[in-house]
Formats: sequence, structure tokens, C-alpha cells
Amino acid sequence: MTTPLLPRALPTDALPAGTLVDADIERLAGSGQLIVDAFEPECVKQACYELRASTIFYETGSGREDMRVELGAEAVYILRPQSYVTIISMESIELPTNVMGRVLTKGQLFSIGLLPVNTYADPGFSGRLGITVYNASYRHLIIKPGQAIAKIEFSVLPKAVVRPYSGQHGFATGIWPVPTHLFAKPADLSKAGVVPDSESELAMTYGPEVARLMRRFRFYERRVWLQLFLTISAFLGAVALFGRVDWVAALALGIMANLGTHLLFWIGGERRR
Repeated sequence: MTTPLLPRALPTDALPAGTLVDADIERLAGSGQLIVDAFEPECVKQACYELRASTIFYETGSGREDMRVELGAEAVYILRPQSYVTIISMESIELPTNVMGRVLTKGQLFSIGLLPVNTYADPGFSGRLGITVYNASYRHLIIKPGQAIAKIEFSVLPKAVVRPYSGQHGFATGIWPVPTHLFAKPADLSKAGVVPDSESELAMTYGPEVARLMRRFRFYERRVWLQLFLTISAFLGAVALFGRVDWVAALALGIMANLGTHLLFWIGGERRR
């Protein structure tokens, strides 16, 4: 059955139950409802609206106290591989108490590894949305102000909610609420038996290849320090005995220190086996 077109000035309790289609979204936005600021008709799709990035970003993965980044109109934001950022939408939405909005992935961006966190706007919400996106690729990705970053689908509920959304959105307060109380402290890790820089933990967190690279790095780091110690000790011993060291003796001492380092590491490896 075809959903009837909505009148221009529509009471919110007259919305048909279900997902709003393009004609519904256009009529509501045209009468100053649903999308109340920065509405762009070309962003209306079959049964959703494409939200666009503003110039305001919150680097919620950063350790800085001030996570807000504001770009110039012509600037671009570079999202690093395997990192995330919260983008404030250009559009402001205003949801009746019987309408909710679901934020969904935009397929074209998914194909390059840019994934918005699927979330929703509660009935009664009013303001600009904060959309967290994650770069799951190994490339640096460009995000431009005005670029479509996610879709929002509007669903009409059978009846209005009893307790609609209330309070201020993070953007309206000028800060972004980060639940830092969920960050594990060293004492929490110790109690759970987790050693963050151990080889097993690195393998589980970043994969076996990173763990192997760290193991090799630590091996050569120990080797370099041992070789430096042996070389300096040999030079000091030679100077103490002979008062001076010519270039031939210096070369011989360096070779001996290198061979000694190889021998000590070989012995250590044999003992471990």
C-alpha cells in the first residue's frame, strides 16, 4: 500500500508509523521540522538522509584535555589509520517524541574502511549530532567539511515515548563527554595479570607480526648495549695497560667485542633451549 504524501504543516501525532520515505522527509524539512538547520534536498535519498561533516571534530582518542579541532572552511581533516574521531554534523535535527533516528553506514565510505558507529537519536532529541567514525584501513583518509559521512533513517513509533530525551548534547555544552572512568589503570591491569608490553599481550592486541617485531627489537637492543659495554671495557683496559691504542688495536678490539657479543648470545640461546 502506498503511503500518502504528508501535508506541508503536519502535526507530529499524524505521522504514519514506520520508516519515513523521501517525500515525507522533504515535506517535513520544508515545513521546518525534523531537519531544522542546514537541510540540503540533494542529501535526501530513498528512505534516509545523508548527514554531512561540519568543520568541528572531537579527537576523542587523544590524551589532550581539549579534544576539539575546528577546521577552516577549505581545510580537510586527515584521519590516521586505525584511529577514530567524532564529527559534528552540519545539520541540526529536531525529533518529535514519537520519532527516532538511526545513524547508519554509508556504503561508499565502508568500501574504503571508514566506518561510522551505528547509533541512534532518541525521540525528543534536538541539536547537531556527533558521529564517531573509525578508520579501519591502513591508509590516511581525508574528511572534508560538507562531505556526506553517514545516513540517518527516521522511524515513526506507534506512540510517543513517556520519557523523551532531555539534557544537552555534548556539542551544545562545548565539551565532548569521554567516560575516562572506564580507562584501565596500572593497578587494574596488575590485578588482572595483564602486562601491556609483554609479548603475549602485544600479540593479542596488535597481532603476532607486531609481537615478533618487538621481540627482534628487544633482542638487538640488548645486543647493542652488550657490545657497547664490551667495546668500552676493552678500550679502557687497553689504555690502562698500554697508555694508548693505535688504529690497528682499536679495530682488533672492536672485532673482539663483536665476536664476544655473538658468543654470549649464542651461549644464552643454547641454555634456553
